[in-house]
Amino acid sequence: MQENENTLKQDAFYEAGFCDELSIETQHEEYIAQRDFAQSNPQGEEDE
Repeated sequence: MQENENTLKQDAFYEAGFCDELSIETQHEEYIAQRDFAQSNPQGEEDE
């Protein structure tokens, strides 16, 4: 049971972002890219 508790604590740590700075940085870059794309395409047209 002790191992399970430690795993849960680790998961909470990751979810809180303490060990996931790279992911936060990537999400931020994606947000900026999407924002810039929306600004350059005000009609909201997306070709994907």
